[in-house]
Amino acid sequence: MADEEQESVPGTPTSQDTAAAAATAAPITKADIEKNKIWAAISYFGLLGIIVALVCEGKDSPFVKFHLNQSLCLLIASLVAMVLLMIPIIGWILAPLIWLVIFIFMIMGIINAVQGQVKRLPLIGDFELIK
Repeated sequence: MADEEQESVPGTPTSQDTAAAAATAAPITKADIEKNKIWAAISYFGLLGIIVALVCEGKDSPFVKFHLNQSLCLLIASLVAMVLLMIPIIGWILAPLIWLVIFIFMIMGIINAVQGQVKRLPLIGDFELIK
């Protein structure tokens, strides 16, 4: 048990944040993170990045699955934003702000993946689409 606690990674969500997910998901180890950082980062590059990460050698990695889930939530938020931005005048005014926020979330996800951190994206990261 003590070995498992030493394997925990800084930046991982607390047990309160992931109590339900921890019961069903495999633990994320340092070796898993080091081996699959690039695949996790690639998942944030739109639909093509998600597809590449889904078919890569790290597709079964809990670390990659976490970041795939985050990037899929970001993609869905982008699609919803595109529909909302079609509203005349209001959509045109809000478009630059919304796209800036989505771009910042994408950069945050890539940085988290490259640094080996398991941090949820603000506002959209709590949804779990991939288990």
